[in-house]
Amino acid sequence: AIYHQKKISMVKVASTGFGIDTEEDLKRAIEIFL
Repeated sequence: AIYHQKKISMVKVASTGFGIDTEEDLKRAIEIFL
């Protein structure tokens, strides 16, 4: 669970660079990271 939360945090930190505005964009970014 902690590892998963770290993954999410990493995505949130990089969200500004990826231009994430919606949950769909966030899910897409998570798939890219995974």
